[in-house]
Amino acid sequence: MVYTGDDTKNAINFVDSLKASGGTNIYDPSQEALKILENTNSKEYTRMVILMTDGESNVGQFEKLRRYYQNNSLDIPIYSIMFGESNERQLSEIALLTNAKIFDGKEGLKEAFKEVRSYN
Repeated sequence: MVYTGDDTKNAINFVDSLKASGGTNIYDPSQEALKILENTNSKEYTRMVILMTDGESNVGQFEKLRRYYQNNSLDIPIYSIMFGESNERQLSEIALLTNAKIFDGKEGLKEAFKEVRSYN
């Protein structure tokens, strides 16, 4: 599947159809995002992942993400926006691994996104 950002209506419908089911996993979705971005042209697009979480990851493993990132010699930052009861230690591990930063979205997500955009 090619992701272009042109089909926002279907993307919004997909996100609206999702339902929370209990666990929090920040590692596997981060790895999936990296897989998508690996095949994009870094000269044409700024490649980065924005991870948003309101909880502590109780599913998935940092070590799996770390191995994937290092084994594929990636240079794609994973910026985190935390809100709610985020685990800053978990997000710090990811930021350190990917040469990224954590942003505080507790006071407002719009401002956090502005900070991310200006940082990269």
